[in-house]
Amino acid sequence: MKKGFVIPNSVLSQLNECSAGGFLLFSFDDTGAARSYVKFDTEMHLLALQKTAEYWIEGMENVNLENIKSEIDKDNSEDSDEEWFDDLDSDEDSDFSS
Repeated sequence: MKKGFVIPNSVLSQLNECSAGGFLLFSFDDTGAARSYVKFDTEMHLLALQKTAEYWIEGMENVNLENIKSEIDKDNSEDSDEEWFDDLDSDEDSDFSS
């Protein structure tokens, strides 16, 4: 099995040097597989990263939900402008009326 691209350790080391306690990084490799990288100094830093990620995911879920609701509302308002007729409204087939 081919191993996809991974972010080099030198880049991750530089990222860690720029952080004050650690980092959590998500990316895609060259095969399209999601990858995650995590480095933390203490358990407290890990818990803080975890909670921040949870808040971000919840926020994105809310944004996506609002976008879906907006699209549904838009589709429904566009549909309400259409006129719908049933068989009783048509004069063409008056020979077949009940």
